[in-house]
Amino acid sequence: MTKTLDYLTVRHVNLTALRAAVKAWDKLPKDFEEVHTSFDRTVTKPLSTERSGWHGESHKAAVKHFNAVQKQVVEAAGQAEWLGKEMSRCLKIIEDAKKALKDVEDVVYEKPTAGAKNYLKLNTKDGVVYVDPPKDESPGITKAYRETLADLNHKILKALREAAEADEDLKKALNFDPYGKGFNSDTPQLQAKKDVDALYKLAGDKDFKRDPKLLSKVNGILAKNDGNTYFAEEFATRKGAKGVLELWYKAAQPDYEDAMPPDPKDRPKGVDKQLAALQDNLGNTLALASHSDSPAMTKWKQDVIDLGYQRMGDQPPNAAMGTYRAAPPYGFQVMSNLMRTGKWDTGFLNDYGAELKKVDEKPFMTPGPYSHEEKAVPERKWLSYGLNPPNYLNFGAEYDQGQDPFTGYMEALGHNAEASTDFFSDKENFDYVLRDRKWFPDGESPDSGPHKDWQGGHVARGHALAAATTGHAWDAPLPLNPSHTQAQADIMSEFIKGVATNNDQDKHIEFADGMSQGMGRAASEYMPDIYRGLRDGGGEGLEGPKWDEGAKAALAAEAKLYPISGAVADMDHREATHLLFRLGQDPEAYGNLMQAQKAYAAEVLDHEFNPNVPADEKYSPPSKAEATAQEVLGTSGEITGTMAMARQEALVGPAVIKDAEFEKDSLSARLWGNSTFGAGVTAATAYAKWFPNPVVGATIGALTAGYEGAAANDIDKMITSTEGIKQAEVASAVYDAERDRNVNADTAMLNKIKERYGLEDIAVNALSQTGTKDGFGYANDSVSRTASYLDSMDQVPSLPN
Repeated sequence: MTKTLDYLTVRHVNLTALRAAVKAWDKLPKDFEEVHTSFDRTVTKPLSTERSGWHGESHKAAVKHFNAVQKQVVEAAGQAEWLGKEMSRCLKIIEDAKKALKDVEDVVYEKPTAGAKNYLKLNTKDGVVYVDPPKDESPGITKAYRETLADLNHKILKALREAAEADEDLKKALNFDPYGKGFNSDTPQLQAKKDVDALYKLAGDKDFKRDPKLLSKVNGILAKNDGNTYFAEEFATRKGAKGVLELWYKAAQPDYEDAMPPDPKDRPKGVDKQLAALQDNLGNTLALASHSDSPAMTKWKQDVIDLGYQRMGDQPPNAAMGTYRAAPPYGFQVMSNLMRTGKWDTGFLNDYGAELKKVDEKPFMTPGPYSHEEKAVPERKWLSYGLNPPNYLNFGAEYDQGQDPFTGYMEALGHNAEASTDFFSDKENFDYVLRDRKWFPDGESPDSGPHKDWQGGHVARGHALAAATTGHAWDAPLPLNPSHTQAQADIMSEFIKGVATNNDQDKHIEFADGMSQGMGRAASEYMPDIYRGLRDGGGEGLEGPKWDEGAKAALAAEAKLYPISGAVADMDHREATHLLFRLGQDPEAYGNLMQAQKAYAAEVLDHEFNPNVPADEKYSPPSKAEATAQEVLGTSGEITGTMAMARQEALVGPAVIKDAEFEKDSLSARLWGNSTFGAGVTAATAYAKWFPNPVVGATIGALTAGYEGAAANDIDKMITSTEGIKQAEVASAVYDAERDRNVNADTAMLNKIKERYGLEDIAVNALSQTGTKDGFGYANDSVSRTASYLDSMDQVPSLPN
């Protein structure tokens, strides 16, 4: 996908050279035409006639060569004309984008008249317009500027996106040279058609799905044209929606043994790998094509939806019920498995999801001559009911075989945040996906390890929710300074409250295993909101008739202590604890949250201790900075303590369920080894360079150093001991290790602050120890009240103090 250019690059781009190039290329076709005319008049025609005196085979060969030269010149003129127009188009877009940014600046820096005031500011580094009003007028002014801010920031994003797309198109145009042949008659459109011809010819081979070399060639064509809109649309529309769906389903479907029931044959070596790549490549190509609004693509998208509830398999002879008696799979099942990669068009995802949900809710019709409705099991329509199951459409994890079309659709939403936010903002959709729908097992779930009990649908739901609540693809790099819209924050709030509600089944949301992969990343962006949620007495819930000056002051103070950019996700102490405890049982989510919460604590205290920050922008005066530090580190310690108890539950709980003694399989080092932080962990020394704030870098570096290569060693030794071991001993080891790491991280944080600002009086050791002790005590109390049903709490009645 096209990357967005930064604000300063577009705003100050020097287009002089590009304008000169466009002007030169505009003249080039005419120059080629003159060359063609001159060559024809002075060489080809004089030497082609009988009067030239040149005869024989050499003459014929020369004339043939002259004609080829002239053809090359004509083709060069045509390609030069196309390239000149493409360069001119891209230049115009970039010029317009630059002007749009200047227009925004003009609005921001416009001098007010007639006593009016302008509180608009522009962060030129990040390209964000914001409001900087006097503190005593802040809430009202910010509200008054809300629409203006949204409009100006939308214009900036639009300008940067369009400039980046034009820049990418310009690069492709200037590098366009199909197969290194130099000038020829192939425009990108014509070359795209040739590549699609070649692809469908390969795919039409009777051994296509069995030959890794044929599959590799098709993957090569698709990969070469990655990002090529001409190719994507040509490929999608060449054989229509049905042709594309049949290509994938027939390629993915295995051959079967001649027996009853027919078992699938093993594929030849190398085929599975190529089919997995083909699924991804087809998804990326079709996703790109979906953004086209041409008549052909508009029809293609509607046809895909219309084919959704039709079976694609072989039709029995003389069938009188359309495709109902045909073999699986349904069109929705095929299409959804091609939607796991790429960023699909928002409008298409909205339409596709609406129709898929409508079909998904339909009762299951039993097969056979005495067919009848079974309303209680609508999900059975996606299963095989005695026929060859369509469990071959997704080349992913064993627990995600692709029979459930909602899984692939959720993955598509996970890569299109706008569509996902739209989807989950609809209460019916939210309730259906998270409360009402039955997500059936779609393959075999692992019974141990970090993916224990995962199902594809649960994982995909987590991905879609992550995109809906963050505003970016679930697997995109996490922003250092996240900001969320009201719609995004509302979805997160509703999810958190639903997960924490156990006594009302109509409101309860099951936090299924696997959802934590996406939601752990999302929750780490909501760490400021979690800090506020854990802070009792901040004025929560007092904005109605109970609103008074004291509550207003409390909220204002809270906003200074734990600042949030954008909308706030509403949660109380119990709900925040429940969220942390649930996510903390997943290794990857655990790591993301631990890093995020320590990074935020470091930012807050760096702000409070910084002598250059005006006093009215701080939560407390300098004389009370250490008291503020104790409060912040206490909350941070509570998060660490809650996560430590969650980790304990992940290790101890399952073992307790299986047996009173620990088993190695249920306490594998793979759960909490170097992979604890997923892709987030690097060498500790790298953090000082990666984080712009040196206090954050030092804190995360110290935290990470405690995990690299040592996280599970003590536990492993205990598990492999020849003697029996008690649950309390493992719980104590986990708890003690996390407590020590918390002290070390806080110590590094405060020492860096002390060093940075030359502050000699900070009681580093006392604050680090007290914050950890208090925080772990708060965590023990909160978790005991929030999750008293947990196995580890039953088996380990007292935790170390």
